[in-house]
Amino acid sequence: EYNIWLAARGQEYNRVPYCGSPYVYIGPDTVNSHSHWCAEMAIEFIQSLGLYPENPWMFSLNFFDPHHDFDPPKELLEKYIARLTTEDLPNYQPGELDHKPAPQQADHEGAYSTKGNFAYDAMCKEDHLLIKAAYYAMIEQLDKEVGRVVQTLKDTNQYEDTVIVFTSDHGEM
Repeated sequence: EYNIWLAARGQEYNRVPYCGSPYVYIGPDTVNSHSHWCAEMAIEFIQSLGLYPENPWMFSLNFFDPHHDFDPPKELLEKYIARLTTEDLPNYQPGELDHKPAPQQADHEGAYSTKGNFAYDAMCKEDHLLIKAAYYAMIEQLDKEVGRVVQTLKDTNQYEDTVIVFTSDHGEM
C-alpha cells in the first residue's frame, strides 16, 4: 500500500547510499517516508471515526523506524552527523559478551544472527557514528509523526477517551 500511495503522489521509493556507506542510505524526504505514510493512514482513520464518537475503536499503528535499513531523509541525517563526536561511539569492551546470552553474542557478529550483517567488528568508527546519526534521525522523524497522530486525537476530541500503548520489538542501539 505504501508504494501505491507514493505512486499516487507521483513518487517512487528510492534510496541511495550515503557517501558510499554500505550501512546508511538517504531515504525519501520526510513527507514521502514510510513513517509519514503510516501516520497519514492513522490520521485518516481517526478523523473518520471522529464523526461517530459513540463507537469504540481500536487501531494498530506499526512504524518500521527506527530500524534497519537505516534510510532517513537527508536533512535529518545530516543534522545528526554534524552533532556526533567520538564520544558517541559504542563503548563495547572486548570480552564483555563472554557471559551474555547466545543471541546477544550472535547479534554482535551480525544483526538477526546473520554473520556479516552489520557485524560490529567489521565497522570502523565512522560507520558506527553514521549508523547512530541515522538512528537518531529516524527517531526524530518518528517523534514528529507520533505527535501528528496525537494532535489529531486532540483536534477530534478523542484524546481523553483514547488509550495509547507505545511498545517496541527490541532496542537497536
